[in-house]
Order: sequence, then C-alpha cells, then structure tokens
Amino acid sequence: MIKSLKSIFVAFRRSGGVVNRKGLNFIGLNLVISVAFVVFCWKYGSQELETPNYLSVTLRFLVLSTYFAMFSLIVFILLKRHIKYSVITGLFLNQLGALISLLDLFWIFKSDSLLLLRDFMYLSGGIFIAMGSTLWVVFTYKMSIQDALTKAHNRRFFEVAIEHHLKGHQNSAKGSFLLSLDIDDFKRVNDDFGHSAGDKVLKIVTKVLRTSARSNDIICRSGGEEFEVLLLNCDLSNAKAIAQRVLDNLSRNTPQNMPCLTASIGLTEIRCGDSADSARKRADDAMYQAKRTGKAKFVYQD
Repeated sequence: MIKSLKSIFVAFRRSGGVVNRKGLNFIGLNLVISVAFVVFCWKYGSQELETPNYLSVTLRFLVLSTYFAMFSLIVFILLKRHIKYSVITGLFLNQLGALISLLDLFWIFKSDSLLLLRDFMYLSGGIFIAMGSTLWVVFTYKMSIQDALTKAHNRRFFEVAIEHHLKGHQNSAKGSFLLSLDIDDFKRVNDDFGHSAGDKVLKIVTKVLRTSARSNDIICRSGGEEFEVLLLNCDLSNAKAIAQRVLDNLSRNTPQNMPCLTASIGLTEIRCGDSADSARKRADDAMYQAKRTGKAKFVYQD
C-alpha cells in the first residue's frame, strides 16, 4: 500500500503537478459536498444500525475517500483539458453515487428512484472515466512515438516500423526505399541565428518532407538535424523524384535573411534479406558520400 502511494506521488511530481487556485476551488467544493452529505446522513440517519451495517458504512467511507483522493490527484496533474475534465467529471459522478448510497444505507430515503439515480451516477461516471482514460492512453502513446519539436515520428517508432516492414516482406522487400537526410551546415544556422532559428529550420524540413513524400510514407526525425523516410510501395524513379523534390522544396522554403537551405540525401533500396541496420547503413553511407562530394544533392546506393 505504501509503495503504491509512493509511486502515485512520484508520478504526480514527474507529470508536473502544480497547485493553483482553480484546482483548490474544485477540491474545496468537492470536500464541502462530501462532508455535508456525511454529516446529514450521520445526524438524520437511523439510530438502529446493526453491526453488519457498520461494516458497510466503513466500506462506503473508504470508497468515498478513495474517489476524493483520486479526484484531488487528477485536478493537479498537468493534462490536456478535455482529458482532465472527462476524468474528474467521471470521478465526481461516481462519488455522488457513493454519497447517494449512504442515504439508502442510513435509511434516510428508501425508494427505487433513489437507487435508479445512484446507478445512473455510477454508469455515467464510468463512461466519463473510460473516455478520459482512453484519451489519456492515446495521448500518451502519441507522445511516446512523436518528436516533441517537429511532430514527426521519433527514432523508436521508426525502428519498429522498419522491422515490421521487413518481417512482412521476408521473401521480397523490393518496392521500398530508405531515404536518409542531413541538413547541410546546420551548426552554422544555430551559431549565427540562434537556436530558435534552428528549431524553425527543423520544422521547415519536416514540412518539406511531408509535402514532398506521399501520405503512406513514414517520416522520422532520427536525431539532431538528421531525418529518415521509409518510402513504401515505390519504384526507383519515384524514389529519386521524391529525393529531388525534397531538395528543390527546401531551397524554396528558406526563411528570409538566411542562407539557402540545402541537405545531403542518401537513398537506397531495401533488399530481400536486409536487416534494419544494413539498410540504414547503406542509406547513411550514401548520405555521407553526398556530403563529401559537394552537399545539396542526393546519392543513390544500390
């Protein structure tokens, strides 16, 4: 139990949990409603509770406290607004369901309508929590496979994509190409114009790759100023045309007051029996050859 609470606290701190007035207002309102319900039930409830019912009361209070603790934790975690509101709405509705069950347990109100309302609260709360949890999982997964700056896929996702592609084409991996791109003189951009300009260039390159490649191609920022593109269901002439289109579009999208954007590109066909490492090595070798022979070009290596 202690380890679980400790792990929750650590997750809270790592998530960037912050205390703010709006969050405190949410928790204060929740606490007032909960305490008011409990006091009302305790004051006006039946005085003839049997021993088994005391156990039920204790369990209901534990459930109520758990909902309140989860509600408070989610309020202070930095999340997308629609995810946070969905989860805390679900928790609050479930908490109301637990409070209504106290009214029934203390024999204050006994009616089918009350039980129906309680079940409706639990059901609605469960739906909201499920929606929020699903959005949370999707958002977390998206962040884990995406480069934070450029919104292109990251290296981890790209490696999985290549391995998956190779396993699906063990007999014949032809019809797919790997493009490796390195921005020319990127360090000079950072040194002369600042890192904000460098970030802008990285975003421009990502945009150029998206507009130059096709919708089914997989674009990745593999690190620093290096990018990779997996060209699927593609022949050699189309792959070369895409590489040339990337070079042309880069120069057209150069920001004002900056030297013309260029890149060195290596291109290779993914062959039958290739591994991810062997294909990437050929693409990198071709890219370095383009660097050595004048930059601002692409080199194809069979």
